[in-house]
Amino acid sequence: MTKVHTLKEQQELRLEISFDETIKVQLMTGTAEVFGCELLERKEYTFTSCKVPIFTWHGCTITITGECTNYIGEGVEMYKYLNTHTALENIRKKAREDSNLNGPRVLITGPPSCGKNSLSRILLNYAIRMGNSPLFVDLDPNQNEIGVPGTINVMPINKPIYPNEGYSLASPLSYFFGSINCSDNLDYYKILCQKLAQSIDERIELDEAARTSGIVVNTIGCIEKSGLDLLKFIIKTFGIEYVIVIGDERLSNMLSNLTLEPKKIKKEEEIKNEKEEENEIKKEKEEEKEKEKEKETKEIVEPKKVQIIQLKKSGGVVVIDEKERKTIRRILYKRYFYGITQNLKPSSMSTSWDGLGLFKIKYLEQAPEGALPFGKRSKLDPINVKRISPSSKLDFHIGAISFAKSTKKEDLLTTNIAGFIRITKIDEKRRRITYISPSSRALPSQIIIFGQLTWYSD
Repeated sequence: MTKVHTLKEQQELRLEISFDETIKVQLMTGTAEVFGCELLERKEYTFTSCKVPIFTWHGCTITITGECTNYIGEGVEMYKYLNTHTALENIRKKAREDSNLNGPRVLITGPPSCGKNSLSRILLNYAIRMGNSPLFVDLDPNQNEIGVPGTINVMPINKPIYPNEGYSLASPLSYFFGSINCSDNLDYYKILCQKLAQSIDERIELDEAARTSGIVVNTIGCIEKSGLDLLKFIIKTFGIEYVIVIGDERLSNMLSNLTLEPKKIKKEEEIKNEKEEENEIKKEKEEEKEKEKEKETKEIVEPKKVQIIQLKKSGGVVVIDEKERKTIRRILYKRYFYGITQNLKPSSMSTSWDGLGLFKIKYLEQAPEGALPFGKRSKLDPINVKRISPSSKLDFHIGAISFAKSTKKEDLLTTNIAGFIRITKIDEKRRRITYISPSSRALPSQIIIFGQLTWYSD
């Protein structure tokens, strides 16, 4: 069944596609976009189990094949989103003209189901359309847009985020938290955020496009006491200059007095890596010269207030409950192993567990700070991991393949991840593990780390 919808300028066709339902969309005339990505005329787009806003600035005709809930709304907030993009683009322009300046560091926050993911995509797609290559950081382990649930990630965005494809999973830098709730171990979560922020700073020093394009950070939806403290920690850790708050004036007020700490910014000629000199004497002289050069050219940036940008929630945002979130997580696991359009066929493989290093993160229940004596902190080790023996308890668990070069606990839990497997069977008699993997190649590492992540159904 095919329906034709005619949209006037600045209207939005909002589609709500039920789980496991599929529709096809075509732009017949005019111009339209989905999350800031332009639709191509007459191209057929397939959507499954999602909510899709099709916005037009100048009017268009859309055909929909298949059954879904749909209605036309006024996209009044898109003007404000565009204005926000324009302000960020002006900052990028200044960074391109002055090597002492960096592109904008933007964080998007707000209560659950306020449209953080949608706005992230819009700002990223608009940036791409202007020739930028921003870094996208997703710190939400519950419904991560880049990796599987239970991870935090960063990846460069250098091509449009197509509406029916999502983010490419080819080049993310991923850290494994192992749980969908930050509160399961806030200290460990903060450690991973610091590792990710350090990696971003290193990338920006070496990548001119990343330096001028900046970063966009998507956060968790919790803004209560512990969530607010965590949010402030993230803003400080990632050096956030601009905080976009969606649909919560109270939160905007609570963040209004945040300031950035002074930072030293190197000039462009300083950030180039010097090649290692074979002669030790020459190397020492080169290092001395470099230190003198840094003293002459570094400049201090005075503290400044974090700028708060208040935006309203789009009328197309739908509140989802925990049952729906659980279904979305299942879809995200399936997307990783089977592809966004289910066009991939993961490999089922079996291997001896001899030689494998299997570890599991332990999530200790920590006493709230209010329950501790004044000025005291919990002495529980936030990085707690133990070696485990294979058993049927691992069936259907998601395992992270670690790039760790040793089995020291700090190395195990603060090293980025190569990818993931799903355990399907443990044969204790034959000492073999059966698992599915997106790749038919041998595992890139023998170290596999487990948390609390399970996926029971396809």
